[in-house]
Amino acid sequence: MVKNESDIIESFVRINSLVLDEIHIIDDGSSDETLNILKNLKNEGYKISVHFHNLKEVQQQSKLMTNIVKDTRHLGWDYAILLDADEFLIDDRAKIEAELSNLQDKFFGLMEWQTFIPVETPNGESRTLHNSYKARPHESKNNYNYKVTIPSKLVSDELHVAVGNHGVITKKPARETHLVLKTRVAHVPVRSANQIICKSILNSHTLSIKTNRLPGESAHWYTMANAIRDNNYILGIRELQHLALGCNQAEYNEVHELLDNPKIPDIGKLKYTPDIDLDVLKAFDNYCGELCDRIRVLATDQPKPSVVETQCKGSIIKNFANWIKG
Repeated sequence: MVKNESDIIESFVRINSLVLDEIHIIDDGSSDETLNILKNLKNEGYKISVHFHNLKEVQQQSKLMTNIVKDTRHLGWDYAILLDADEFLIDDRAKIEAELSNLQDKFFGLMEWQTFIPVETPNGESRTLHNSYKARPHESKNNYNYKVTIPSKLVSDELHVAVGNHGVITKKPARETHLVLKTRVAHVPVRSANQIICKSILNSHTLSIKTNRLPGESAHWYTMANAIRDNNYILGIRELQHLALGCNQAEYNEVHELLDNPKIPDIGKLKYTPDIDLDVLKAFDNYCGELCDRIRVLATDQPKPSVVETQCKGSIIKNFANWIKG
């Protein structure tokens, strides 16, 4: 599932297509260049299918991912690897296929995150994940640091993907149904100052109004947002490294401990990724519009479509129509 990922979506498709046969993407109302980039990549021959949806609650993400796994099973895939836009398969296909064979169609696979840290400010032609990032040596051991892989033969009506694609919920304990694989997923949560400022602060605000949030759920967004505020919203390479080192981590690693290997695959110069950074003002404007729309729905007994909601739905229809035409 993606929303306004124009800085990373081209890398996501090109790198993961080195392993995956086909990519299905759920777009959550992107208003930047994400959809245009995906259309250009599709025209190049990449096997991409885009599904449009506007996410109102985080629980919907779980339902949507569950449905897309079930709805695409007829396409004949062997394994569904559920990834976010900032996650990349870094092992070659042969190694990953050998790992997946260990599941024996009896287990759901868990691939552990390996977070990558910026070692230079990525910009312009040098903005490549291969050159500008190194791997963090240690990851916290918790249930949120894994991404699930689903064998086709285990898909059933009872299948339910957990929030965040961190596993599958079944009646049996996870230790009996999930197998931790050696294959890791490269996680690149911090790409630029504007990107991480928007993501941290907006996510922290969203969590603050979530009524059914679990204790400690996504608490790192509060920590990162407060660190950004303490730095007066000005982030250089050292601040970006500090945020990336602490993302989803109980303890910080030092920059000098970063690993030279593994590396994210080199795909050369990007063709469609904008050189300009994310527009923070536009992102906050869109967020305020969505937030006001949610407040309006909560405040009325029989909610009617607001201007924001109508524009949003119109945007989805327009995007879908353009995608079909392209």
